[in-house]
Amino acid sequence: MQSLSKYILLILVFIFTTNIVRSQSTVYAKEDFDFALYLLGNNMKEEALTLINNPNTSYFDLKHTKDSVNYLKGWTYYSSKELEKASFFFDSVSKESSLYPKSIFFNSLSNAHIGNYSKADHILKSFSDTNTTFKELYHYESAGLALIERDYEKYKYHSQNFTYQDFRLVEQEQELKNIYNQLKTHKNKSPWIAAIASAIVPGLGKVYAGSYGEGVSSFLLIGSLGAVTAENWVKNGLLNWKTLVFGTIGAVFYIGNIYGSVTSVKIYYEDFNNQQNITILYNIHIPLRTIFN
Repeated sequence: MQSLSKYILLILVFIFTTNIVRSQSTVYAKEDFDFALYLLGNNMKEEALTLINNPNTSYFDLKHTKDSVNYLKGWTYYSSKELEKASFFFDSVSKESSLYPKSIFFNSLSNAHIGNYSKADHILKSFSDTNTTFKELYHYESAGLALIERDYEKYKYHSQNFTYQDFRLVEQEQELKNIYNQLKTHKNKSPWIAAIASAIVPGLGKVYAGSYGEGVSSFLLIGSLGAVTAENWVKNGLLNWKTLVFGTIGAVFYIGNIYGSVTSVKIYYEDFNNQQNITILYNIHIPLRTIFN
């Protein structure tokens, strides 16, 4: 009986000691976690990366803090614009964690920033929300991704869930609607029209593409070469070396001007789309920071 009592006493001492150690570890862990967030909040990204990668930091050795660690690493890499690494750790946050929603939305945004739109969309679709807390945000970010992919039907489906009532979303919802209208009404310029215009009047195709300075420069340069060629032709004849040299140079610039006009239209189109995508990503980012601040 006495030995049984000693056995029970030893078990109780062991449990008590384990709980104290675990409690102290949790306290230190919380301090490490908060300090890492403090570093990030003060734009000390390199220091935060050093902290989370330090094997001696107490917080990152605890099994029960695994989700928080993965989130913190993801958030640190996101803040440092190392988005592929950020996505890897955001992916590792479990659905049971309170940090799961934030990890999902910023994971999707990280992939959108690096052009991996299919994965960004897949991550959002996998979002498991047991309540309606993030319903409108889910549809908002999905609508933004749809605009980036120029999937207007998908945008309209998700934008039907915009209430324009949540102060954290209303301004950006309206902005996405404006971008949608701009994209739908935007008329693409034709490279063929640019080429024909520059063939008729050198530089006119570039003006059509929106490159006014380059268009005027092309017109003056080719016009000057044409004038010099014509003058030498009249004075010295068609086969005179000056006529041939200036004529050849003028022809090269004339052909290059036509090709350059076609390229200008393509560049204009790419610049327009890139600018719209940057604006969309920026507008997705704003409410995420507000809601999960």
